[in-house]
Parts: sequence; structure tokens; C-alpha cells
Amino acid sequence: MNTEFQHQYIQSMEIVFIVGFILTLSFSYYLKQKQNERFIASLPLLSLFAHQVEEYVLSPIILGDHYHFINWAYRIGMDISPTEVVAINAPGWIIVGSLLLFKSKTNVFSKLFLLINSLLMANSAFHLGVSTSQGDFSPGMITSLFMYLPLFLYAVVLNIKMNTKFRTIFILSVLGFVFHFILLMRITVF
Repeated sequence: MNTEFQHQYIQSMEIVFIVGFILTLSFSYYLKQKQNERFIASLPLLSLFAHQVEEYVLSPIILGDHYHFINWAYRIGMDISPTEVVAINAPGWIIVGSLLLFKSKTNVFSKLFLLINSLLMANSAFHLGVSTSQGDFSPGMITSLFMYLPLFLYAVVLNIKMNTKFRTIFILSVLGFVFHFILLMRITVF
């Protein structure tokens, strides 16, 4: 086990994840009730907070500390420090939340929506790939399957409806994966 998985920074981030999830869920519900066009833009942020709650809070509560994300990552060879938990997760809220600045029926939104959901889908592929290769549960796997994957597929369909060229869809999808794995390399290499 990673000896720092109960560090104050990580415990603080767990509270932020829970509060962020509750606030984003409430905001998404409000947008849905008002039939606001930004509802769809709120879903990636909601899925990100749900994913973080699954990784850091729910998995260890249900399955034990062995399945806290920090301990799981340590077992697969990623030694994530408490400051890296903050440095990697916090900018994600800004990046994903930036979707709320755009009207959802525009070409700019559809492309940014695809890029951001590609980044989340890369995270999903990471969880599902490692879990499959280990034959073990990966904290974050449930939200990867039931939130990240459907949002990515929706982003592709949205871009097809917006007449985005297949080549552009492919490039944006690959870029999302590249950005995610650059973040992962930052942890594992440095």
C-alpha cells in the first residue's frame, strides 16, 4: 500500500470530490428541469466528479482501502504523491467545466465536447485495460463504462450530426487520448 494514501491533501481532495459531485449533480438537474441547452455541457463535469468519488471514496468504502485509487495505482506501478492528486485533478475541473461557456448547438462546442470526452474516454480505456490485464477491479471502472464511454459515443454522434469530417473526429479523438497519456507519463516518469 502507498503509505501516503491517508495524507491530508488526499483527504481534502476526497471532500472536494464529494462536494463537487453534489453541486454538479444539483446544477445538472436544474439545467435539465429548465431544459437549458447547457445541460449536455454539464454531463462531462458530472461524470468527472462521479469518477473521482468512485476512485477515492466509494471503492475503498465498499471494497476496503486496498481499492483506494492511490493504493490501486501503487500496485500497478504508479506512485502518486498527494500533491500530484491535487495537481492532476484540479485543472481537470477547469478544462471540463469550460464546456459550459459554449452554446451546445455550435460547431465549436461539438468539437470541444469531443476533445474533452476523448480525454475522459482515454481514462476509461486506461481503467478498463489495466483491469482486464490484471483480472481485478479497477476503482473508476464503473463510471468509465457507464458514463465516460456513453458520453464519448454521444460526442462522436453529435459531431456526425454537425457534419464534422471523419478525419477531424479521428484527430480530436486521438488528441484526447494523447493529452491523457501525457498526464499519465508525467506521474510515472517524473
